[in-house]
Amino acid sequence: MKIPEILTGILIILFVNGETTAMFPMVLMNVTELISWGNAISNVAVSNKEKKTIHISIQTFSGIFEETEALWNKFNDYYDKLSQKYYVRSKQEIYEDHDSKFLKNDKSTLNDYTLSVDRFYNDAYNLIKLGGQYDKIQFMNFQSSEFFDKRSLSITLEKIYQLIIPPNQLIRQGFIQLFIMNAKQNVQFECDKYISAQQYMFFFYGSLIITEIKGLIILTFAHSILQNLRGHTMVSPYNSKLALKEFEERVMDYHYHMNEAMASLPTVIYRCEAHSPVRGKDFIEFVNYRRAILLSSSIILPPHIKYNGKYHIKKVTTCDEINSSSINQPHLKGLQISNCKTLGSGANVGICHAKPNSSRKYQWFKVWSQIYGRNEECSTSIQTGSGDLDTINNHFCLCYATDNNLHRFNNSILRISMASQKSDIHNNMFVVGVKFVVYEGGIHLQIQQSKFIRGELNSNATVWKKLDDFAQDSKRKLLYSTLSDFLGQLYLDDVMLPPKYLVTGVRFLSRSTSPAGYYLQVHGTPYDLQTGKLNPEDSMWFIGGDWKYSKRLDYERDRIEIKILNHDDPVRCNRYNYDQTTNKFIQFQHSSVIKDAGQSTIPYIDAQPVEIYPPFPLSGIGLFYREKADCGGYIAPRIFAMDITQ
Repeated sequence: MKIPEILTGILIILFVNGETTAMFPMVLMNVTELISWGNAISNVAVSNKEKKTIHISIQTFSGIFEETEALWNKFNDYYDKLSQKYYVRSKQEIYEDHDSKFLKNDKSTLNDYTLSVDRFYNDAYNLIKLGGQYDKIQFMNFQSSEFFDKRSLSITLEKIYQLIIPPNQLIRQGFIQLFIMNAKQNVQFECDKYISAQQYMFFFYGSLIITEIKGLIILTFAHSILQNLRGHTMVSPYNSKLALKEFEERVMDYHYHMNEAMASLPTVIYRCEAHSPVRGKDFIEFVNYRRAILLSSSIILPPHIKYNGKYHIKKVTTCDEINSSSINQPHLKGLQISNCKTLGSGANVGICHAKPNSSRKYQWFKVWSQIYGRNEECSTSIQTGSGDLDTINNHFCLCYATDNNLHRFNNSILRISMASQKSDIHNNMFVVGVKFVVYEGGIHLQIQQSKFIRGELNSNATVWKKLDDFAQDSKRKLLYSTLSDFLGQLYLDDVMLPPKYLVTGVRFLSRSTSPAGYYLQVHGTPYDLQTGKLNPEDSMWFIGGDWKYSKRLDYERDRIEIKILNHDDPVRCNRYNYDQTTNKFIQFQHSSVIKDAGQSTIPYIDAQPVEIYPPFPLSGIGLFYREKADCGGYIAPRIFAMDITQ
């Protein structure tokens, strides 16, 4: 194997190659390839056996050092991009946990040892860069330094290894064990970190391998210099054969333990709850869909009593009579009114109407001294017996209304998009992120897509696909479904694809038969590992459950209902819990009358984008409920990165 081939392999390890990011880390997962690289590097010293000048050794290694230095800089840049979101925070947490428990006599940390290897590398690289100005005496000083004669670098590499994989793991836990424990015990571990725990472990594995390769390059270079200075007799207590043997042993052990660890780590990525959430930016509500309203018992019903050939008008005298009746007043037409009950007379009612264009009808209302909603200063004006409460002698009725008229209010959001959105599969693009957005009075799940180029991922091609791509469809009306009393629940599932399939699209569908509701479908396309191409001909849609049966609507299975009756406005709560379970459903309904005047449709929809950075293909998408006792909660998407171990 030639040196350029070695360097190309290292580039694949780091996922960094020019401006692209390698798609599949196949080479890194092949320990045989790693060992062959080590042998090729070590053989450079052997090939210089008959070359008696320092200059030739410098020339031989100059290209290796330059390429490795450029590679290392790219690697550091890569981690710099991750640092604010995942790498530094996770690394620091685990390092501190590890160091506080297990570093007793040795005060150096894993990070300290890694930096030490970098310093050794930089020293050697400086000799390479300035080699033409050095004479034999200076190189003699270099080779006889503590660095070589006392095996400082070899010892450092071994200490890194022992911190990662301790000799007796029953007594002392290493980095891998602590990381897995942290990831599994802390359910919030992956939140807002943009890469999965499995990916992080893989990146860390890559950094270890590069550190090992750097160490081997340095030691091989030193061995070559010693050969030039001392001839064929090796006086140094350390040589390249021993360095190669230790490299092979550590790399094989790293590969085994890391592969085992990655197989046990989650691939899920999701967002934390937004701090001080903003409507429209961080969350979406089905506005005007289901809420509490105040009505008077004097409301006139449609004429429905026929006597002597004429229709006669009947007035409602109690709130209970409104329950099953249709209302024929212009501003109430089309509302489904239910569950009315008497609260008091109009004279005892005070109403604080919400501001125009608000998502609420009332800020709060009160009956006698009982406040319904937030007990705060009215931002408009308090009215008594207003609106439908037209006389002080009529009963005051609290009812619940379901609205499916999108045009009743300008700000209504009452629909779920049934339109499919697919990546540009024929242009080798796949889904790398999703987010909920509002479009034409409906809620859509929008996709972010990225592109394959020669089997590699081009991060510059990562874009959110426009929603109006489907707007000109001749069957446009069929692309929406309006929420109703009958069709108002959502199934919460994780839709996972079979091996070698990547996510290439999403859509919602509805069931009109029991149990009626909306469910998520995910479009999957197989990927050819050899050609680096998607295969559109074998694409298909999948639903939640076992992917082997994903073409069948298997929703008759038992599901757990998430009950949120009389829960508060989700914005008023924080510190939500992450629900990892699936196979559930939730009914959209009004919020608590006591706490929120029944003015919100809960749960809310989390609108924060969920994406992988740097972009990476997905093997699944799911919906989960962010919950807290007595709070309406949020429905949020989560994505599953492709399983590297597969």
